Amino acid sequence: MVNIYRQPSRVSVEKLLIENQLLIDDISLVGMDNSFGCGQADNLQGVIGLEVHGKDG
Repeated sequence: MVNIYRQPSRVSVEKLLIENQLLIDDISLVGMDNSFGCGQADNLQGVIGLEVHGKDG
């Protein structure tokens, strides 16, 4: 079963990005309020972030 949860920790997200050779330079500018993680809190396997614009989007 896939575990999806809100607001993964910034540390977990940075670790996942580094492991996959992706940049983390601007991750400190992103809030985790609208982010969702996949996997376990201590073993993040994927992450998405939503950018909300106004009340409708």
